[in-house]
Amino acid sequence: MLADVQCCGFPYALDRARMCIDIRALRGHVVAARSFAQLPARPLIYELSFACPRGLSGAPLFTVEPQSHLAGMVLGNAATDMLVLSSREVLSNGTTEVIEQYERLQLGIAEQAPFLLTLESRLLGGRLDAYLRASLHYS
Repeated sequence: MLADVQCCGFPYALDRARMCIDIRALRGHVVAARSFAQLPARPLIYELSFACPRGLSGAPLFTVEPQSHLAGMVLGNAATDMLVLSSREVLSNGTTEVIEQYERLQLGIAEQAPFLLTLESRLLGGRLDAYLRASLHYS
């Protein structure tokens, strides 16, 4: 936790007025490391201190210091809502009106690199870590 991380990609990248695609970079830190129950494999993820806009999904997440290395891959965002105010009022017609206000915490989500490396790929013909080891050995 609190490790500095960064990523870059193409969130909201299409600029129709200039007819070009802009790259954007985001930087922050890891606020939590946990499993992600929303996916069947329950992969290990990082919660990030910055929101990850649409179009950034799939971007590599890198550590910043002391030496940059791949930390994971951006998935998107997760939000947690907390009830901060609830009131009930009985109206003159006998009905009850309920007013609730929620506060939302929105964090970026990135899948941790060790989990990514164990994934099987038909395109690569096996696990990602084996493919990368073979590629680095022969290059």
